[in-house]
Amino acid sequence: MVWWSGVVALAFGVGAWARSLFRREPSWWSVPILGVASTWMPWLAVHHRPIFSFYAVASLPFMILAIALAFDAARNYAYTPRQQMAVVVGGGGLLVLSAIAAIYFWPVWTYGLMPYESWRHHMWFSSWV
Repeated sequence: MVWWSGVVALAFGVGAWARSLFRREPSWWSVPILGVASTWMPWLAVHHRPIFSFYAVASLPFMILAIALAFDAARNYAYTPRQQMAVVVGGGGLLVLSAIAAIYFWPVWTYGLMPYESWRHHMWFSSWV
């Protein structure tokens, strides 16, 4: 959940960062964007090989920072109580979904004993195998 919501947050952040560059205003969006670019782009040259999660984990703090900045931007633009509640529910929902996903993938991450069919259900993309 963190990776996919981080990609969405980074896409939003690229737009916010570009807008701040044209306005010549300082922006925190440069930190997660450049951080992910510097830790992820070297692996694009070897896209035909599987990338193991311990190589990609260097991007994780920047993804989390992008998510936090996106929720902060949403909170700043939420004027009505309904909008503010939507931001809180969205953040809480993402946190709960991330915890559920972590529990689901725990046997894979810890090399737990599991049947082959169960392991195949955890491999959502063919590039994960």
